[in-house]
Amino acid sequence: MCSSDLTLIPLLNSATFTKIVNNIFLDSAGNAWCTGSDGVGSLGDNATADQSSLVSIARPGSYKDIAATYLPNSDPYVACAAIDGATGNIWTWGQNLGGALGNNTLTNTSSPVSIARLGSYSSIISGGYGGNFIAIEASTGNVYSWGINGNGQLGNNTLTNTSSPVSIARSTSYSAVAAGGMGTVAYIDGATGNIWMTGRNSAGQLGDNTKTGKSSPVSIKRAASYKAVAIADETTYAIDASDGSLWA
Repeated sequence: MCSSDLTLIPLLNSATFTKIVNNIFLDSAGNAWCTGSDGVGSLGDNATADQSSLVSIARPGSYKDIAATYLPNSDPYVACAAIDGATGNIWTWGQNLGGALGNNTLTNTSSPVSIARLGSYSSIISGGYGGNFIAIEASTGNVYSWGINGNGQLGNNTLTNTSSPVSIARSTSYSAVAAGGMGTVAYIDGATGNIWMTGRNSAGQLGDNTKTGKSSPVSIKRAASYKAVAIADETTYAIDASDGSLWA
């Protein structure tokens, strides 16, 4: 007979954690930790051995944001990224499928490497299922993406994978970015609050009154100021900034 009791086991008693993304963890001191499968170097500890406890990534530092990709039927969470809290630069490690590490190569790495476009970034996310990342530049609010681009999710008006960061085709200041499904991305315009979208559109999730995928950002049909957006599989949700109403 199976017990219904759940026992929680602290993984590291000496740290206080502030963020979890899949199998990468950020503590209050800015240290990045990983655990689990490591066949492609996705733990970032300069090794490829699986770990059942937390290990610190090979590049010590104080990080302010983390992200990890997910590829079905593969090593889960195979590429990871972290933003250096001091410089704002992005460091990546793990499987480099489609150029997901953004360092202008296609070579896997088991320790953090800097992306090819040096700069100060405020946030980073994974582009849903698949090997790509999306980051907002701190000074301009512009969005840069890299990695797999089979559905146009990089937003640079192509369907070509890229191993170094590229600006999305509609260059402006964005306040937030969301991604989900098999390559759909949403951007909130920092000035107007309107939502722009790119990528896969099989169920109309781009909100542009079509089911045709887009490789550069298009505005959703309901122009308004939104304060939050999220993508769940083939549905996009947004919260109107004026009254808090939910739209999908």
